[in-house]
Amino acid sequence: PPLKGQVDIKGRLSGVLTEPRFSGQVQVDGGRIAGFGLGDSVQATFTGDRKSIRFDSLRVDLDDGRAEGSAELSLSPLRLAFQAQPQSISLARVLHEVGLSGSWADLTASGTLDLQGPLSPVDLRGQLTLDVDDFSVQDRANGSPGAQTFLAIERARVQSDWGIATDAVRFTDFRIDVGNTLAVGSARIDYSD
Repeated sequence: PPLKGQVDIKGRLSGVLTEPRFSGQVQVDGGRIAGFGLGDSVQATFTGDRKSIRFDSLRVDLDDGRAEGSAELSLSPLRLAFQAQPQSISLARVLHEVGLSGSWADLTASGTLDLQGPLSPVDLRGQLTLDVDDFSVQDRANGSPGAQTFLAIERARVQSDWGIATDAVRFTDFRIDVGNTLAVGSARIDYSD
């Protein structure tokens, strides 16, 4: 897939040719992989060998928000385990980064999430707990001239099992608490052609 961005890597290599080990730091600014954005900047410390790469400290900056966490990428078979703590992340900006511009909804989220599973084909699953602020739905894309908000929720808590597959993002058995109101259900956001 096509790659884009400014990358700065500092690292060390050790071991022997048949069993190399490596460690270091990486910073990516304006990174994109196959059209998917990686945020404004990504910083990580990593260690690895022929079997896996571990990101013990991972930080993604996105507008005024950020997410911190850790991840492990197993190389054979190709598998990802990921944990993150987003802080003040905008949903509309995340959707824009993954190629879904023109969102009619936005919110700011903080909390915890994790995903794990195979990457070929993609079948990542996990749980999330998010405290949501300033959820709004407009009558047209956010930022469009004349856009009017027709639904606004100041504060909510969202808990769900969730997953990312090759064709959709799924939220199963979600629970949304808004004051004295509780909503439960499941949702699927398709992005295949």
